[in-house]
Amino acid sequence: MRIVKMSGDVFGFDSIEACKAYFENVLPWQRGNFYFVGERNKIAKDKLNTGENVVFSFNGCLIAIAKAKSLIIDEDDKASGIKIDMETLKMFKITISTLELEEELRNSGFNDSIYASQGWNILEGEIERKTVEFLKNKEWEIY
Repeated sequence: MRIVKMSGDVFGFDSIEACKAYFENVLPWQRGNFYFVGERNKIAKDKLNTGENVVFSFNGCLIAIAKAKSLIIDEDDKASGIKIDMETLKMFKITISTLELEEELRNSGFNDSIYASQGWNILEGEIERKTVEFLKNKEWEIY
């Protein structure tokens, strides 16, 4: 599982609502292609697994989750985006804080920072399972 930080420096990512609009309207139009912005690679081209969960965050809030189909590789043989399996895309109905997730995971031995990191946290094994469980429970809190 990866946690991808969406940057407010990117045109259109200026609020949680705008990020959700991106997933509702732009990503389907782009056929599930989530492109990276900027010159630097965000992930090595052999480091994302098919079917890996990708959680998108903005300003300390978790926005959506989906499974990756593959990395998009450009003409320079560098990763330029992630092909998202649109059938698995789920936007969270409530605001879920990355700090809340960190607190929950600390109880399971997770010692990294999600909120204060540069992004692209890797959550594996038991920590990934606890993250998915946490997200499900948060979504159901409103009922």
